[in-house]
Amino acid sequence: MLKISYPIDDCDLCRQILTVYLDSKKYDFGCCLYSGGDWYIDDDCNAVVTEAPWELNEKLIPDDFPKDKIKDVLDLVNEQVPQGCCGGCI
Repeated sequence: MLKISYPIDDCDLCRQILTVYLDSKKYDFGCCLYSGGDWYIDDDCNAVVTEAPWELNEKLIPDDFPKDKIKDVLDLVNEQVPQGCCGGCI
């Protein structure tokens, strides 16, 4: 069974620790998520935040985590974690 744990903090959504549970083993993925979204200042000086699915920094995935399960983890993240960018960096 595959499960994830990710604290939801609206002010710093992309800087949390992703923990993955596969069967009876726990894996610490660290701060491996980055937002597919973005933020920018428009021509009227308004902050604009866009949202898009999460992506994984695969360099931070533990070496002993099964590579064939990475897509499943990303699917769970995108189902359970609100899409970024949260705008916390603005």
